[in-house]
Amino acid sequence: MLKNGFRELAFKHAGLTQGNLIDWTTEEAVLLNTLPMAPSSHGIEDKFGIVTSADRAVLGDFDAPLTALNTEKRMDSVPMKQWQGLIEVGVDQLKNANMSEGEYFMAQAEGIIKSTCGDISLTIHEALKAFAVKNYKAGDTSRVIDSSGSANTNYSINAVKWVQSDTSGLYNATGWGNGNVFDITKVAGGSEYLNSSNQLVKARVMKLQLGLRLANPLHVTSIVNIDKAANLKTIDIIGKIAQIIEEARNADALYMHPSLKRLIGQYITFDKMQILNGDKTISTIVDAINNCPIITDYNIKKGTEANVSLA
Repeated sequence: MLKNGFRELAFKHAGLTQGNLIDWTTEEAVLLNTLPMAPSSHGIEDKFGIVTSADRAVLGDFDAPLTALNTEKRMDSVPMKQWQGLIEVGVDQLKNANMSEGEYFMAQAEGIIKSTCGDISLTIHEALKAFAVKNYKAGDTSRVIDSSGSANTNYSINAVKWVQSDTSGLYNATGWGNGNVFDITKVAGGSEYLNSSNQLVKARVMKLQLGLRLANPLHVTSIVNIDKAANLKTIDIIGKIAQIIEEARNADALYMHPSLKRLIGQYITFDKMQILNGDKTISTIVDAINNCPIITDYNIKKGTEANVSLA
């Protein structure tokens, strides 16, 4: 079950102060919307230990001497990423906009935020796939399964077990803790200034910090190179999906493009369907496989992914 999703935590920390911005962020970026989040350990950097070996407790008699136990870790870190930009408007345009200065900049921000957060959803999907591929070993299908597409017209599916300590999205608590998911700053203190084109303008700088903690390769698996024209029965797509759910330690969610979900639903439905006289509606909607929910996002590439080479 997904908990502490981006939208949920954003509203919890920011309250009503940035409600519109959060709505715009998550409206067309479903993957980001539902991404389970945790605070980064050190602001703009997340530091964590990865267990490389651990002793096992031994079976012994009551009051027997205790065996010393130990674990070994290596430290790793990931930097937070920052999406940022400048919204600039001429003062004459601003004066004739028939709205307040704040309303004008918010109106400009809406489309920018939706486009940006769509890109973030795609970035997350690609990062999950890349992490699974990074941990692939030749001949081992426990991390990545290759569906043999070779024409650079592929889909992919990621299965993820979200565990806050080692597999989660990251936010900078120093920002969210102050009620700001987005850091919006007035340039020149909100005063007019001449830009590089010698125009008299006012401006706002907008920043959003996010990260992705991927510390446990057992929690992320992928199917890659699913050609958009592939026969899903021939490639045993359901068997492959069942395998990546299992290999991700009973994954919490599957991520894919909506079109691939539709194709899978059609394959499952029509392969098993018996149509009777009088049937007027047919549903090919499949929302979960082996009780693992399917989360779709239009920002994921639609049958245009490049071939993934598995060495």
